[in-house]
Amino acid sequence: MSPKPLWSELAVIERRLARASHLRLASDFDGTLARIVRLPAMAEVRPRAVHALRQIARLPRARVALVSGRRLTDLSRRARVPGAFLAGLLGIETRASGLRSQRIHLRRGQRIPRALLVELERWCDAFPGAWVEPKGWSAAVHYRALPARRIAAFGAGVRALVRRHGETTELAVAKKAFEVRPRGAPGKAATIERWLGEPRKACLELFIGDDDLDEEAHALVQSRGGVGILVGHRPSRARYCLSDPDQVARFLEWLEDRWRARVRRTS
Repeated sequence: MSPKPLWSELAVIERRLARASHLRLASDFDGTLARIVRLPAMAEVRPRAVHALRQIARLPRARVALVSGRRLTDLSRRARVPGAFLAGLLGIETRASGLRSQRIHLRRGQRIPRALLVELERWCDAFPGAWVEPKGWSAAVHYRALPARRIAAFGAGVRALVRRHGETTELAVAKKAFEVRPRGAPGKAATIERWLGEPRKACLELFIGDDDLDEEAHALVQSRGGVGILVGHRPSRARYCLSDPDQVARFLEWLEDRWRARVRRTS
């Protein structure tokens, strides 16, 4: 379906906030809080977005989660939202609010084969502009700098290599990258569902995300009566859309202001 522009539907969100007793907000990172850039290390989160997330996380009856394909340590260093639940590698690594230690959500021996990483690196050598980013328990195969005319052939090769290791490995399609993961590893939807717990009738659940990896999370949140918000303009399971991370920052500021007012009225 085609999501509706969120700015034209704010009155709907405001009415739902007015009826809600609790707020749960989950967000992606790259493409949502930070723009997609040539190299992942160059990504910078919007300061307004971080400030608004910090404020929301401090408010009564509100909780915040950040779920990313980045390593948990990298996500924590870039986001810096005290009190937030953090999930890295789409949910393989998590850290609960207020804790320093992380949990790994994999079975013993559940990892991608080293031989596959070597094969992928060799494949990328034949496509200047593509590279493998090892991430410990998983890996990303980036093609952000690959000429458009070579993307189809490159992607076909990546898929073929991963299929050869299909008993242990699976592929997820991200924006300008492939995520190579242990088969059966948790994704964003399973991670967010575990964080949310049992559905509450008076709890407003929101998820904001931009790429194909976020679609399962949009579907999950909306199946629970919540709201999915796409960043971008394309068909999606999300109900609403925002154009870019700058608009996400504006919406988060609006949300923080409205929830703060809601809390004051009920305190």
